[in-house]
Amino acid sequence: MLGTEELEQGIASPKFPKASARGLGDPDAAKLNQYDYKITFITDTGSESPISGSNGLAWETLSGAATQRKFGVFLKTVPRGPRGTSARRIYRTKNQKTTELSGAADEVYYLVKQINDNVTLSFIDTTPDGSLITEAPGVAETSLISTGYQYGASWNGSVWLAGGSLNPTRIIYSKKGLPEQFGAADYFDIGATAGGAITGVIAYYNNLLVFRQRAVEVVRVGPGGDYTISQVNSEIGTAATNTIKMVPNIGVVFLSYDGLYVITGGLDGGSRIDITSIGEGLQKEIDRINPSAIARACAAFSIKEREYWCHFPEEGTPYNSRGIVLHTDTKQFTLRHSQTYADTYKWYFISMCCDHMGNFVLGTLPTWRLADGTTSTPTTLNAIGYLAGLQIWSGNSKWGKVLTLNTISNQGLYTYGITEAPLPPNVFESSWINFGASNQKYKIFSVEAEIATKGDNLLYLDWASNWSSQYASAGGQKQARSEVIFTTSEDPVLGSQDATISKSFFTIGTSKLQDTRIVRLRWDVNTGLVDNFRFKIYASEIPFHLISFNILAEGKDQTALNQRINIQKGQPGN
Repeated sequence: MLGTEELEQGIASPKFPKASARGLGDPDAAKLNQYDYKITFITDTGSESPISGSNGLAWETLSGAATQRKFGVFLKTVPRGPRGTSARRIYRTKNQKTTELSGAADEVYYLVKQINDNVTLSFIDTTPDGSLITEAPGVAETSLISTGYQYGASWNGSVWLAGGSLNPTRIIYSKKGLPEQFGAADYFDIGATAGGAITGVIAYYNNLLVFRQRAVEVVRVGPGGDYTISQVNSEIGTAATNTIKMVPNIGVVFLSYDGLYVITGGLDGGSRIDITSIGEGLQKEIDRINPSAIARACAAFSIKEREYWCHFPEEGTPYNSRGIVLHTDTKQFTLRHSQTYADTYKWYFISMCCDHMGNFVLGTLPTWRLADGTTSTPTTLNAIGYLAGLQIWSGNSKWGKVLTLNTISNQGLYTYGITEAPLPPNVFESSWINFGASNQKYKIFSVEAEIATKGDNLLYLDWASNWSSQYASAGGQKQARSEVIFTTSEDPVLGSQDATISKSFFTIGTSKLQDTRIVRLRWDVNTGLVDNFRFKIYASEIPFHLISFNILAEGKDQTALNQRINIQKGQPGN
């Protein structure tokens, strides 16, 4: 470990008089002087590495006035530390003063010198034993970061690492203020309690939450400053680590196998931490989760949008293809998914986060459309499929661009074209309406809607009755006031041009567009007598804001009928 020079005749080394305050060794005759050295590395964060093995030297003081001296020990090669080392500390024992050479591995080591660089190779030690005060740290105090941990968090001045295939139920923590220095005894192992492997750690005010597959633990600071760990819930946990997000005024929200949950409370002073289910009415959507791929679910919270987005893989696909959005202002939920199976790939958000401005940044997994119309998902980076899938949710009324893979040469070269993707449909679909009276049938005449809008694009309405999955069309209505429709005062068209009228696109700088206004539109329906009714309003490209709707209908009393049916033997139904 450490190179030294023998203090023999003819070797240059510092020599000090017998009475000198500097120098090492006992100058009295017939004494064997023995010293052992160790070294540690200091990282740029101030953390200290484990102490090295010992390396030492010894010499005998012979009789005669010429040999009764003190000496300086020349350390020829001081080891350099790994990348990130900012200093090195040299530790040494005091003189053993033995009559024969004996190992000093278990002796007390003291700090001799801190070399504040990672370059210097040699050092001459002339520090007397009486000046050695600071003892070397024990092995249990200087362990650096161990590999094999998958999750981490910074809390209470320490770095916390947990989980992973090598340490599924183990949690370690660093010394305060020393993020890379982990003591050998500074850990928790929760394998003896039910809950499965650790799946995440997150700082939550004055607590550290530890998520497991089927449980949640909490780490607190005890009265004496020591850490304590206890179980919050032994039945609710998660494998969807990337859905655990701190949402202001709500709590810590995460997706479990059977729904969305929120963790609240946790401040000291007699408080307690609670885990409660949120999202009543979302069970139908939760039942779509593919439990074997739930670990791929992801989430993000935007302070700008004041929304928590959670996307998960539905059954039949390993990719996140559906989403649930929590609107923190109203505590309500909306769903995000494709209207058609063919467009499902457009919602493959495999990862997401927010930038410093609060914009959602989405990592997508695009499906490539080949020239022959078939689809293929690239499996190599050559296809650049996994390099070109970053999207920003900006609120702009554009879907993005489509990268069409045209040809693949024998040399593995790809040619492709870029086109604007069609805008997704915007749809409002009502639930089934029975008007609150089961003893009546209704004749629906029309549906009126109050809409905040710009431009004059068509809005379409389809309707269905009596639990039918087939919709009938009621046609389209232009988003314009009746006084100006088909006049020069009508707004320009937003999006695709209406081929049925002579109307131009809206162009910034040339077209005049009114500010948002509220219009009332009516679609005539004229159904027969029905038990239940539903409708949907949609626009092919342009978003709209539905404020309210009104259904004009007439009820007819329907007396219950008792029917007697005689079924002869051998007839259908028998």
